[in-house]
Amino acid sequence: MKLPKNEQELEHFVRIKGMNPVGYFDYKGQMVYLAETELETNKKGEYPWGYYQVAWFVRSAAGNARFDGGSWVEFDAMHDMNHSTEARRVMRHNAAKQNAQEWIDNNLRSSRYEKH
Repeated sequence: MKLPKNEQELEHFVRIKGMNPVGYFDYKGQMVYLAETELETNKKGEYPWGYYQVAWFVRSAAGNARFDGGSWVEFDAMHDMNHSTEARRVMRHNAAKQNAQEWIDNNLRSSRYEKH
């Protein structure tokens, strides 16, 4: 898959994949976009009750507004059942944010990104 060239292409990709946009956040000068799936049930062996995916995409701060990378994190539908549905959704988003922040930090350490 080619990386989206702009926010419109990313929105289109996210919606085609059946994901719901969560929003953007800035981390150390890099813009990170989050999106989440509805409950998925196509991996019954691994997730008998289903799972969610939260994807993150990093937009380059180099001024060209291209998306530079991204990944996704899978969560068992039964995670943290002692919390409300909304609290569990926030936990998923926070875990994906942390994953994206670690990726950015690694790129800063390797001098791939300029420090802001």
